[in-house]
Amino acid sequence: MEIEVCIRDDQGKPILDANTREIIELLSTLKCANKLQVDNVNFELDSKSVVDNLHNKKSDVSNFGAIINDCKHAFLIFVEFSC
Repeated sequence: MEIEVCIRDDQGKPILDANTREIIELLSTLKCANKLQVDNVNFELDSKSVVDNLHNKKSDVSNFGAIINDCKHAFLIFVEFSC
């Protein structure tokens, strides 16, 4: 299943950059996988920047960093339930 969303302003320009869209999509997918209680799932990302941020242990206080932290937490929950 694949869902893509692009929110645009009144002039047709995307409001979110590609990295932010990708991390929001990942968070939605993680929540869905947790809710469905599926296991043995591979997550594929296109953005090296997003992958690097997911592996980064430094704190990021931006909105992007907050979503990254939510994804890290969702990954932990996902791993706990799938073991």
